[in-house]
Amino acid sequence: MLENLRKAFQQVCAAFEPLSDVDGGSGDDDKGKNISDVCFMARGESDTEYEDNELKQPHDVLDCSTCNLNKLKLKDVLGRVEFMEDVVKNNEVLSCPKCRKSKCVMVDCENCANLEKEVSYLKNSLLRFSDGKKNFNMILDQSKVLMLEVALVARKENVWIVDSGCSRHMTGDKNWFSSLKKASKTESIIFGDASTSVVLATGLVKVNKKFELKNVALVEDLKYNLLSVSQIVDENFEVHFKKTGSKVFDSCGDSVLNISRYGRVFKADFENPVSPVITCLVAKFDKYVMFWHRRHGHVGFDHLTRLSGLDLVPGLPKLKKDLDLVCKPCRHAKMVASSHTPIVSVMMDAPGQLLHMDIVGPARVQSVGGKWYMLIIIDDFSRYSWIFFMATKDEAFQHFRGLFLRLDLEFPGSLKRIRSDNGGTLSQVQGEDDCIFEDESNDNDNDKEEVYVKQPPGFENPDFPNHVYKLSKALYGLKQAPRAWYDRLKNFLLAKGFSMGKVDKTLFVLKHADNQLFVQIYVDDIIFGCSTHALVVDFVETMHREFEMSMMGELLYFLGLQIKQTPQGIFVHQTKYTKDILRRFKMENYKPISTPIGSTAVLDPDEDGEAVDQQEYRSMIGSLLYLTASRPDIQFVVCLCARFQASPRASHRQAVKRIMWYLNHTLEFGIWYSTSCSICLSGYSDADFGGCRIDRKSTSGTCHFLGTSLIAWSSRKQSSVAQSTAESEYVAAASCCSQILWLLSTLKDYGLTFDKVPLFCDNTSVINIAKNHVQLSRTKHIDIHFHFLRDHVEKGDVELQFLDTKLQIADIFTKPLDSNRFAFLCGELGIIHPFGMV
Repeated sequence: MLENLRKAFQQVCAAFEPLSDVDGGSGDDDKGKNISDVCFMARGESDTEYEDNELKQPHDVLDCSTCNLNKLKLKDVLGRVEFMEDVVKNNEVLSCPKCRKSKCVMVDCENCANLEKEVSYLKNSLLRFSDGKKNFNMILDQSKVLMLEVALVARKENVWIVDSGCSRHMTGDKNWFSSLKKASKTESIIFGDASTSVVLATGLVKVNKKFELKNVALVEDLKYNLLSVSQIVDENFEVHFKKTGSKVFDSCGDSVLNISRYGRVFKADFENPVSPVITCLVAKFDKYVMFWHRRHGHVGFDHLTRLSGLDLVPGLPKLKKDLDLVCKPCRHAKMVASSHTPIVSVMMDAPGQLLHMDIVGPARVQSVGGKWYMLIIIDDFSRYSWIFFMATKDEAFQHFRGLFLRLDLEFPGSLKRIRSDNGGTLSQVQGEDDCIFEDESNDNDNDKEEVYVKQPPGFENPDFPNHVYKLSKALYGLKQAPRAWYDRLKNFLLAKGFSMGKVDKTLFVLKHADNQLFVQIYVDDIIFGCSTHALVVDFVETMHREFEMSMMGELLYFLGLQIKQTPQGIFVHQTKYTKDILRRFKMENYKPISTPIGSTAVLDPDEDGEAVDQQEYRSMIGSLLYLTASRPDIQFVVCLCARFQASPRASHRQAVKRIMWYLNHTLEFGIWYSTSCSICLSGYSDADFGGCRIDRKSTSGTCHFLGTSLIAWSSRKQSSVAQSTAESEYVAAASCCSQILWLLSTLKDYGLTFDKVPLFCDNTSVINIAKNHVQLSRTKHIDIHFHFLRDHVEKGDVELQFLDTKLQIADIFTKPLDSNRFAFLCGELGIIHPFGMV
C-alpha cells in the first residue's frame, strides 16, 4: 500500500511540474513562487505534528511568505486532492494552520490575506495547463477506485469477495438467485465512501447441498459480489482463516465452502465450492489445556474446565475447551481387554473347520434391491468369502443354514466352529428358540421351556470349557421374562382371592367385607391402595413371603407423575419433568406468558418459510405430548403443532416455543382430585367447525368427569369434512359417547355402575338429530358409524343435555382462546397451583 501511495504522489508532482514557472522569467522571490513540490494544508493537526512532519519531510511544503507557515508533511494523496478541489472551487480551507479557525475563508483571514492571490494563481494555472489537470483527474480516479478494480475482476471470475466488515451478503447480478422476493420496504446500503444504493430484492443463493446463502440483497448497480462473514457465523457456520485461504464448516464439522486467497483478497468460487480431494479433518487441541490436564492426574476435560470456571483450584487459570481433546495415555489406560483365548500357531488343515462371520449395516443408502445389511462369512483355511445381502437382520439365519448345507455336501462333517464378535450376529444365527441374556438377573419364575445359554466371558469353567448352562429361572433380558413374571404374579394373586379386571388385565381387586384392595401392575412395579390400613399390611406381608420385594412406602413418583396426597385430595403434577424439558431445549430463562397460543393465531404449512431441524421439532412435540398426561390445558395446541411434524417450519417451532414459555409461567400446575366430591360420571363435547385452514376439517374436543375430577380428555381433528356446524358437533358427541362406554366398562371393575350418563352439548340440533330416527336431507350424508349415538341414547346409556356455550368446558380442546376465557376453563378442569389446594 505504501508503494502505491508513493507512486501516486510522484504522478501528482509530475502533473504540476508545468506550474513551476507561470510568470516566466520573473526573478522576484515574492512573485515567482516555485510550487513544483506541492503541499496542501492538513486538517486539524497540532503544532507538535507540524514540527514532527518538518523533521521527517522538509521538502514537501508550501512556503507561505506572508504567514511564515511551518513546513507541513504531505500526509496522503487523497487528502491533497480533496484540498485542491476546495481551493479551486470554493476559495476556502477547512482549517488554517496559523489561526486554527475552522471553515476559515482565506480572504477573511488576517494572517492569510495574500493567499487569495495564491488561489487565483492556482486556478489560472490549472486552466492554462489542461493536460496537467486531466492527468490530475486520472490520478484521482485511480486513487479512489482501487477497491473497485479488484471487485470488477471478481465479478468477471464469478467469485465472491469475503468481507468481514460487510453486514450482509449482497450482489448486483440477479442470475445468482434461485429464488427472489421483491423488497417489501425501501432499504438502502451505505458503502465505505458514504455513497448509498437501493436494495431491489432479497433471495436465496444456493452454493451446494449443504451450504446456501439466505437473505442475500440484490443491490442496484452493484458491480461486485460481497460475502458477509458475520451473516455466515449467525447461521451456525464457522469460518476458519489461514495464510493460504479459508474454509467454512457446518455444525457437524464438515467443510461446505473453500475460500482461496489471491494477494490480500479472499475470494470464494461458487462453481467449485468444496475441493474434490478427500481430506481428513484433524481436531485441534489446546496445548495449554492439555498441560493442566496432565498436571491434575489426567482428570476429564469437562471437569477440568468446570474447576477452572468456578475457581475451585487456587492458581488454576481460566481454561476454555472448544474442541474435543484426545489424550493418548487416557485412551490406552481406559481400554478394556476382553478375555480372549490365545490363538495357537496351528492353523486349520481343511476348509470349513472354522468360519468367521459378521453383519455389516445398516448402510446409509438402501440398495436398488431394497437391501440394508450384509452377512460376511470367511473360511479360515482358504480365506474364501461369502457375502449375502439382506433387507433385515433376521434373514442371517436362513443364509447361514443354506451355506451350511452346501458345505456339508462338499466337505461332510468339516464344519466345527464359528467365530464372531459376540455382537448381534450370533443372536440372529441361533434361531428363534434360543435367547439373549444379561449378566445381572432377577429370578422371578420357573421357565416352562428348556433354555440353554453359554458360559459368560471371563467365568468359564476350566474343567468344562465347552459346556453350557441350563436356565432354571427366567432372567431379565429374555423375551419371555416379562410374560413369565406376569403369569407368576397373576396366578399367585388369583390363588389369594383376587379377581382380575375384565377391561384392564393388570388390575386385581380383593373384596373383604365392605372394603376393597386395588392392585395395579406395571411390569415389575406394583401400586396398591385400600381404605383400611389392615388390608395394606396383610398384603405387604403376603407378597414378602412369596417374592423378593422392596417396600417404597407412600406413592410419590410414578412414570414421570408426581403425586402429593393430603386428607382433602390428591394433587398430580409433572413439575420435575417440565423443568427437564425447559432445560433440555434451553427455554427456562424466557419471559413467561399467560396462554400457550394466541387467540388469533393461525398455523398453516408455511411452505415459503424457513425449514427447521425435523428431529429436534419431533423431540419437542413428543416431550410435550407426554406432559399432557397431567396438563390438559396444552392438549389442543400440542396436537395442533403435531400436525406439521413432516415438514416443520420456523413459524411452527415458534409456536412450540410459546408453549414452553407458557409452561415456564405455570411450572408447578397440575390436576386436583378432591375427596369431597360426589361420584357421578359426566361428559362434555364440543367442535370447532372448519377450524383447520388446510383441509377445512373440524376439531373435536371431549372431556369426562368423575364428580368434579377430570379423568379423561381428548382433542382430535375429525376424519371427514363437515358440511354444517350441527354435523361437526354430532361427530364430536359420537366420539364422546364412545369414550363414555369405555369408561363404564372400566369403572365396573372398581365396583362403580351408572345409568344415563349425562353428555353436555351446546348445540340443540345435535340433540334433535340423536332423538329423531328419520333420515333428513341435511343428515343423510353423515357416516353411518356415527349414528350409534342414537342407539345408546335410546337404550338409556347416555342422555344428551343442552349446555350454554359459555359453560362448555370442552371448548378449551377445540380452538385458541383469550386469556380470560382460558383461565376460566382451566379452573373448571381442576388445573391449579399447589397453593390452591383446598
